[in-house]
Amino acid sequence: MNKNFNMYLVANTLLMISSNTLQFLLALFVLHETGSATLFSTMLSVIIIPRLLVTPFAGAWGDKYDRKKLMQVYFAAYSVLYGSFALLIYSITACRIELVFVFVMAIEVIETMYTSVNSSMIPMLVEKKDIGSATSYTMIGESVSSIFAPILGAVLLEWLDVFVSIASLAAINFTAFIFYCFVKLKRVERCEEQDDKNSFALMKDTFGIILNSSLLKRIVALAPLVNFFLAPLLGVTYVYLLNEILNVSSYKFGMCESLCGVAVIFGGIISARVLKSSSFSKVLRFAVAGIALAMLVQLICVLAIGDKGALFYCALAIMFVMNIMLAIMNASTSTLFKQQIPLEHMSRVASVINLLATVILPVGQVMYGVMADKVAIAVSFAVSVIGMVIVYTLCQGFKED
Repeated sequence: MNKNFNMYLVANTLLMISSNTLQFLLALFVLHETGSATLFSTMLSVIIIPRLLVTPFAGAWGDKYDRKKLMQVYFAAYSVLYGSFALLIYSITACRIELVFVFVMAIEVIETMYTSVNSSMIPMLVEKKDIGSATSYTMIGESVSSIFAPILGAVLLEWLDVFVSIASLAAINFTAFIFYCFVKLKRVERCEEQDDKNSFALMKDTFGIILNSSLLKRIVALAPLVNFFLAPLLGVTYVYLLNEILNVSSYKFGMCESLCGVAVIFGGIISARVLKSSSFSKVLRFAVAGIALAMLVQLICVLAIGDKGALFYCALAIMFVMNIMLAIMNASTSTLFKQQIPLEHMSRVASVINLLATVILPVGQVMYGVMADKVAIAVSFAVSVIGMVIVYTLCQGFKED
């Protein structure tokens, strides 16, 4: 990979480490201040509001204005917000929870805008043939950050107070900003008609572009379907299976979480190699089929294995394989997106995908939660198998240029 991509990779990974560590710190901070985990989970649930409000602007601005300048503004905004929050936490003793609420909402606004523009970065940094590998390396960096962040958060809270901890994260963000300032992007030709339109008009045009393209409709449908049938299975059904049915210890549950993180990194390494020489549409179909097969095997294990210990290790192995396949699927999907969608539309289409995925995720979480409480756990796996078959059928229409 070239120097520009390497600088971007460092900046993005540092930003992800800071963001994930912040989530860990805020969870412990609110729990310490109030003794209520419910309060923090409630605060997290309302972040969908700024995401819904900001998304139309985020995608339109990403396509309308200079992406490098926008990213520099967003990187700088992260540093300023973190630093300001650290100072307020240090100087204010009252209304701290309300302050966290405002801060989380502000960070979500910046994150939504950053994500929309960030989706178009890799095609502006590497050649088309290297998009798959670059996407995989970016995913590996993000996966490493998700594993490293709780460790960093625990160390910061053990040795430092909240003010210094968040100030340290602000310094990490500023370092990411410095790295990004040295990144050079390819020029993108912009049409005058696009420059003259406001954000809502541009987003309206985007829906028209999507509806008139069979390929774009398939791409846009992919993320919401995966978020509905797969994300709740991993985030709700497996948690219920391990904790409520198998009654595993906290140590074993933590081991599952760690192995899943390692599996994602392993999947990223595999996809970086495979996508260099293989058809990404074939790799995508292979990964989706692998996930569906893993779910089917888990369904059979739940129905056939009565011993809790044996079922735990079966679930552990299947989760490991499923997370490898998930990483490969995500890398293939992201490559498909970056290769097939023109740069002048990319941020807006990404915003539409993120918006649909955001709206559909809580619906899936509620449905899988109800199924876990009301019916046999095997039903959840059966529904997900059917869902992934639908996703596989959708992937049949993807072809490279």
